[in-house]
Amino acid sequence: MTHTTIELIDKLSQLIDKNKYLVLSGGIGVGKTFLASAIAENCARPQYNSQRSLPAGQNGYDVITEIVPIHPSRTYEDFVSGVTISTENGSAVFRHEDKIFLSLLKRAKASWSAQDHKKYFLILDDIGRGEISGILGDTLSLIEPHGENGDQIPPNMYIIATKSDTTQPIEHHNYGFFRHFYEYPLENDY
Repeated sequence: MTHTTIELIDKLSQLIDKNKYLVLSGGIGVGKTFLASAIAENCARPQYNSQRSLPAGQNGYDVITEIVPIHPSRTYEDFVSGVTISTENGSAVFRHEDKIFLSLLKRAKASWSAQDHKKYFLILDDIGRGEISGILGDTLSLIEPHGENGDQIPPNMYIIATKSDTTQPIEHHNYGFFRHFYEYPLENDY
């Protein structure tokens, strides 16, 4: 990794530590997903502690990262919660299950309550390919400023989205989703 890349990761880690929501935009192949993963990993360092400081003797935060590729066919039932069908003893069994977003959100809330110094990163890869209001549905309102209110995303959960500016997104602009995100455009290095 170059010195410039390390400086950029540090700059964006400071930004997400304070803001919680980040969109990395740029052309295809500029390293948006790589940077998103590197930022999450870098935020394990003790200087990124805007929400809660580490206890004496602990060298870093535990970081849990989920990378979710967004696709036009992804739905609320795939991403937040839905009914799954399976067979048991020759009979159809219907179960309601928490999916990626709701499961990670519940784990982050439990972690915050337990004060176990974990950070949870959700990386929404290529967000412009899906209809985000249909994918998030009623949970879209959760992406609001952080606080102790139980209806919001806990302070130890972060969302990084990547967005290609070379492909036409399905949903041109979703103000309800993007209004809390800091967008950082990435340039090609040639």
